[in-house]
Amino acid sequence: MASTFGVTWSSFLIRVGIRTLRVGSWVTLLALPLHGEAGHLKAQDASWIVSDTASLSISGAGSGPGADFFWVVGALRLEDDRIVVAERDARLSLFDDRGNHLARMGRRGEGPGEFSLIYRIQRLANDSILVADFRNRRRLSWFTADGDFARSITNSFSPVPEFLGVLADGTWVGAIHHAPPAGTYRSSDEAQWGRGQLELIRFDARGERVSSLGTFPGPWDIVIPDLPVLRLEGWRSPVPQTLALVGPQQLYVAPSSSSEVRVFRLAGPDSEVWALERSVPRRLTQDLLIGHLSRYPGLQGRIDLSAIRWSIPEDISLATVTDLLLDSDGNLWVEEASKSTVDRAVWSVFTPGGRVTATMPLDFRPFTIERESVLGVWRDAYDVEYVQSRAIVRVP
Repeated sequence: MASTFGVTWSSFLIRVGIRTLRVGSWVTLLALPLHGEAGHLKAQDASWIVSDTASLSISGAGSGPGADFFWVVGALRLEDDRIVVAERDARLSLFDDRGNHLARMGRRGEGPGEFSLIYRIQRLANDSILVADFRNRRRLSWFTADGDFARSITNSFSPVPEFLGVLADGTWVGAIHHAPPAGTYRSSDEAQWGRGQLELIRFDARGERVSSLGTFPGPWDIVIPDLPVLRLEGWRSPVPQTLALVGPQQLYVAPSSSSEVRVFRLAGPDSEVWALERSVPRRLTQDLLIGHLSRYPGLQGRIDLSAIRWSIPEDISLATVTDLLLDSDGNLWVEEASKSTVDRAVWSVFTPGGRVTATMPLDFRPFTIERESVLGVWRDAYDVEYVQSRAIVRVP
């Protein structure tokens, strides 16, 4: 069980009813209940629209074989309108404001300024760019606005945390998944289900641990003979998982099996988290489970998933929220879990005060949201990726 299939992220266990939890040095600002039952967000004031037409569309990094984008994991815009695009397979590219390829930043490898599997990028002060590498002990690398490598840190903490984001004071938040203890798995004829622990930790700029922000129930793991552990998580997973988004001075958390988003701000030693009553969950079915696992690269062609007796535990429901983003005005964008992979994703936009100001469908995945535009990835009928900029229209 040395390896795990799936993209890392993890889940809280939501407490039904009102409950108070202490979480390190974070204090709640507000709770944002999503309006309606799980999977059915409703806007109070649908006043925004994202255009279906791209004002800018980038088809790849350069020209020739291998230039097309593959598995874009991040896209951001710099102050001078240049665009940085990160692909999972260790490619970081810089474009001008018209989409022309300017340069490649870093390269594949294990040395300084190199990476093996990019999973997150973040724009920092002075347009510097932070790149999080899933391998190389989840090394963090900084690049200048001109694309030059500046420095990196390799986290010595064990187990190695997943980088979530940098705070305004230079510290950063990471997540560590602790596997289910031996003997805690629920046995079935073939598949064994278990749930580990998720710990949120604050680190300083050198990668040294500052404090724990709390330890909570994590994602579901499935153990099947002769296979690595199957961890039920990742973007648009049908299984509930906690999503966490780090802002300049706050942390947004969408707990698993919940129809709310909680907002925490850096504060004193005593803090409280309020969880409101959740909506009625929808059960995870075997078809949805197999559909999700069939996309795991390590399983394709290796096993007949439909032949396994999964024996899904009754307390596993479907996810309600599948993504969180913060725009340049401090509004929180919350993606509703899709009922199928072909549906347009539905996003609700919350003001900093918690009011829903818009609900809209999007046919592409946004990464950076500014006042007048959204930068994200659109896939055509052949599954080819394009980085696009689309206008935000505010309807009077």
